[in-house]
Amino acid sequence: MNMKRFCIIIYVISVVLLLCSCTALRDSKTNDFKRTSFSETSTDHLSEKTYSSEIQSSSMESIMGIENNNQILSLTDGEGFPVVGNSEAYSNGSYYCITGCVPDLNVYNFDVSFVVSEVVSEGKTKDFEYAIHRNGLLEITKTLDNSKNITIPETINKHTVAYIGREAFKTSEAENVILPESIIAIGESAFYEAPNLKSIKLSNRLIAISAYAFYGCQKLNEIVLPDCLQAIGKCAFSGCKKLKTINMPDQLRIVGSEAFSSCNSLSGRLEFKKNLYSVASGAFEKTGIETVTFCDDVYEINAGAFTECSKLKEVILPKAMKDSENGLGWGMFANCTSLEKVNVPQNIIGLPSDFFYGCKALKAITIPASIESIGSDVFSGCTSLKDVYFESKDCDLYYNSFLLTKGLTVHAPKGGSVEKFFRLRPLVKFVATD
Repeated sequence: MNMKRFCIIIYVISVVLLLCSCTALRDSKTNDFKRTSFSETSTDHLSEKTYSSEIQSSSMESIMGIENNNQILSLTDGEGFPVVGNSEAYSNGSYYCITGCVPDLNVYNFDVSFVVSEVVSEGKTKDFEYAIHRNGLLEITKTLDNSKNITIPETINKHTVAYIGREAFKTSEAENVILPESIIAIGESAFYEAPNLKSIKLSNRLIAISAYAFYGCQKLNEIVLPDCLQAIGKCAFSGCKKLKTINMPDQLRIVGSEAFSSCNSLSGRLEFKKNLYSVASGAFEKTGIETVTFCDDVYEINAGAFTECSKLKEVILPKAMKDSENGLGWGMFANCTSLEKVNVPQNIIGLPSDFFYGCKALKAITIPASIESIGSDVFSGCTSLKDVYFESKDCDLYYNSFLLTKGLTVHAPKGGSVEKFFRLRPLVKFVATD
């Protein structure tokens, strides 16, 4: 009987310890998430046009540290709680959505929505419906102006107009819109499929363009992104078929998934500046851009970022990626049929599946010594590929990584797995480089 009681006591103690461990782990993960968020606090002197800057100390600072106005835009609901997905917090504040990643949580293509701050009152003029936030700033929630040309004032009833709210201009018939210099964020779907919108002048203080903000604006042909812009949300300009050129701002850190997908008229050169952190999946797929240059500070370029860019001829990738393991996504240049020149970053440890699939114009490529593996169909369908230069003698090659290539000459040090792989392929010529 004593032994049975002793066993029961030991079991209860074990269960209690296990529950305590789980609680500690959960709290740790919650705190980790909160460290990746940044919040907007109410501030004094809201009428001032020159603003001080305050940035939280967090890993997210490296992605979107905001040094503009006296605001700290947030990934929280104003009370410090993370807002993700369809949170009830949307009911008491306006939300903005970007697509990026949270490195500490190893979450990629993560849709993050955030509430600016709690709405404390609402109002209406003859031209706009609006909301006043707890921080004293005003958000345009709906336009009542049916004019072709709309200029939004910098103040309404003595409150600074700082935000364009969710779906605020979704039904607008406006052709040209001018935003005041006080605007710091454009909300989700703000101009979603606005049927007649041709041009919009953005604020030079604009920090974030949220998800779907200009989605399907098929007549939009002119827009200049301000240098202070730090985030372009998911599908923000997707389907803007007449948009011909786009600039990459100096402070841009995140380009959301499919942000410019199917912008068929988008052409010319893209040059990403030193602050860029992440280009999400499909960001520029099916566009007409011709050359792309990346800065050396990029952390990741995700899956299919430039897939089916049929006019893309040259890409200059970073000399080295910040994330050498997962920095490049699968299918990044798949079916870029005009691609002739591209470099592979020196520190990348692998080329993921379909990376250059169907790049029919690619003639030569150098595989850095850091590459340990080449995945499925990486060079499949590269029918013009003639020379591949391996800097290392050893690399794990997937059996179909060079499918449908012909007349191929492989240059590599002898005596390694590369030579062994290609010696078994009679249509490939192997040339020892040592």
